Amino acid sequence: MYHAFDKAMTKSLLYSIIRRMEGEGFRIQGISFDLGNKTLMSQTGLDYTRNHYFKNPFDEKRKVFMFPDAPHLIKLARNHLFDYGFRVPAEDGTLVPLVKKDFEDVLAKNRGGSELRTVFSLSRAHLDVKGSQRQRVRLAVQTLSNRVAEAMLEAGPQNLEYKAKYTAVKLFNDWFDVMNAKSRNDKNPLSCGMSPEINGAKQLLILDNMEQFLLKFHVMDTAEKQYAPKSKQPWQHGFLCSIKATKEIYLQLVVNTGTFKFILTAKFNQDCLENLFSRLRALGGDNCHPTPIEALRRMRILLLVSGADLLISKPSVEM
Repeated sequence: MYHAFDKAMTKSLLYSIIRRMEGEGFRIQGISFDLGNKTLMSQTGLDYTRNHYFKNPFDEKRKVFMFPDAPHLIKLARNHLFDYGFRVPAEDGTLVPLVKKDFEDVLAKNRGGSELRTVFSLSRAHLDVKGSQRQRVRLAVQTLSNRVAEAMLEAGPQNLEYKAKYTAVKLFNDWFDVMNAKSRNDKNPLSCGMSPEINGAKQLLILDNMEQFLLKFHVMDTAEKQYAPKSKQPWQHGFLCSIKATKEIYLQLVVNTGTFKFILTAKFNQDCLENLFSRLRALGGDNCHPTPIEALRRMRILLLVSGADLLISKPSVEM
């Protein structure tokens, strides 16, 4: 069970919600958030850059794990990759650049006839993301995908540099697959529910590999600063926090205690909340920033009006 909170949430309110839900019989295991609540994060005990859990205010012997929203993290990673560029680790220990031009090269080599194209999912729209397009999860996931990684390896010479670029892009893809499991059995082994009986060992290995990768690579600064390493970004801390929280809750609920046979990591993200927000915004026409009173009225419409179909153009999270 988890509760997703937004910028209006405070630590005291969060604790109050947890205590009330626990008192009603719910067992709070974690919370999901999107790194936007800096006020809450600055308060003692909820700093995701240092910890991946805090003590349950209802029962301090238990932990409440913190799960930065995986779809939000993959978008931030793509945005910083295109805006600044990364230096990613190669097999020989050096750091090689991974920049937007690498994706431009893949797109350029896929503009010929159908017999020459291998990456049909990559288009100009994926590389020229601006404004609200930067919030679309699908564009980020299709950019940092296995197919793009393989095309990037084929586009360059067979050396350690291009192998490092391939490994980095593929790792982002695999991490998102692991963190977005929606069913116990999936045609993609990494997207199955995490379970020792299915593919848990390989999924844990992906999380371990991403954790090691995050400790080695860095975001590059601007040309004026000679592409020096930027300080660790909030989304990098978010990746590490989500990995540690996922591994620990998996061991706690599945491996050690057997409380569950598997966990669906997609339950740790904010998709359900984002879908609700999209519906609430759509009810207002051009007024997509409702006041609290307006939001309550729109919520009442959703709850009471049977079969209210809403047409939402290009939502951040697909419904």
